[in-house]
Amino acid sequence: MEQSIYIPPKSRVGIHKKKDSQEVSLEISKATYIAGKKILVKFSNGISKMVDFGPLFIKYVKGDFSIFALTGNFKKFKVSGGNLFWGENEDVIFSAQTIYDTRYSKLVNEEILYVF
Repeated sequence: MEQSIYIPPKSRVGIHKKKDSQEVSLEISKATYIAGKKILVKFSNGISKMVDFGPLFIKYVKGDFSIFALTGNFKKFKVSGGNLFWGENEDVIFSAQTIYDTRYSKLVNEEILYVF
């Protein structure tokens, strides 16, 4: 499977991954802001990963949409339809599968993470 970027003609920027017809649908069930550009993402398969979105935003989010990289705007992400997005019109979208497969994520033992 290869990753590709799909930019609709209007206002969205997103990363989409082609799905195999036999692939089980993976969704984001919960996301929690940690610090900087890091978000703890919990998936429908029960696995949690801490994802550093800094490199992903630098690589994929350009132009007017770079305002979502500012800390105040970055914290305003939402989970909907099993994906993570920013903006009222879902201007920047990262699919669950893309986040799950990214090299900028680490498996997290939630019991240790929440000891802070």
